[in-house]
Amino acid sequence: MKHKIVVVGGGFAGIQAARKLARFSFNDSQITLISNKTYFEYYPALYRVVTSASPIEVAIPLSDVLPEKVDIVNDVVHIVDPIKKEIICRDDTYQYDTLILALGSELNDFGIPGVKEHAYTFRSVKDALKIKNAISNLVLSCPRSGLPEACYQVVVIGGGATGVELAGDIISHLEDLVKNTGVSKNVVQVSLVDAGPRILGNLPEEVSLIAKRKLENMGVVVRNDVRISAITQNSVIAGELVIPARLIIWSGGVKPNSLYHTIPNISLSKNGKVVVDEYMRALPYENVYIIGDGADTPKSGLAQTALTDGLYVAGVINNGLIGIKPKKYKSKFTAHAIPLGSKDCVVSAG
Repeated sequence: MKHKIVVVGGGFAGIQAARKLARFSFNDSQITLISNKTYFEYYPALYRVVTSASPIEVAIPLSDVLPEKVDIVNDVVHIVDPIKKEIICRDDTYQYDTLILALGSELNDFGIPGVKEHAYTFRSVKDALKIKNAISNLVLSCPRSGLPEACYQVVVIGGGATGVELAGDIISHLEDLVKNTGVSKNVVQVSLVDAGPRILGNLPEEVSLIAKRKLENMGVVVRNDVRISAITQNSVIAGELVIPARLIIWSGGVKPNSLYHTIPNISLSKNGKVVVDEYMRALPYENVYIIGDGADTPKSGLAQTALTDGLYVAGVINNGLIGIKPKKYKSKFTAHAIPLGSKDCVVSAG
């Protein structure tokens, strides 16, 4: 009987693991990838859909990136049962011998009132298209004369890579939008708001300063140390500070997929990620592997780390099937490239 390997998650980590497993020479395995989407979303380029890119540039059918040996299942996972070795989904139940969980992350609103009701979230192609339409409608609604400067405000919340990319691209896009409308480009102001002392806080301070200076030269108002207490339909509130806003975009944070919290007996770190051993296994289950954003490893949350995790775990599983002891997991070097508008970017390496 074939060894059943089930991969849950159609992001960087899951796809990489399935692709690598399918390339190995052993023929006694059955590889299944379960995803709630029929396509892979190239999240690092998602911000471009907000301004100019076509959705088909960042939404790639899974059948185009996975080998024929991988069975692709479009379903929604409800329960992971490591005792019975089964995945209970909306449409069916799937048995496994080895399980790879690459569930990714989900929105974290930190319990701030009004985020879900009044802010546009930014986690999918659908979200990006909604924001794109909202920006276009905002510009089209601007009066052509008699309007004070900076009357219409777009507020991007979150000074991480996504927020920085989005703010820079929106300000560039607005310049193109207003050229043929007769609206002054100064009427619509873009603000980038972050709770930390600087944007791109996980990168060296020099990188943060370069990015901040570039964004401000482009016209973005960068606000640091702004701890948001609530969001209303037309404002962002931080204590006594009230920032007027016609369009609010939340990119303020993510957290590990909540499904991890429902798996019995596994250990979670303080940040909600799964504690894994030196082979990326979620103990006490030696046949359950956690890769990508949900693994409590030094650099999880990055696309480069997810790709590395996928390759590593595929190798561990292959070695186990053919009787070779695998090497222990080791965090890899990562570099960062943060686009700043349509013409520039800042790169941090080493």
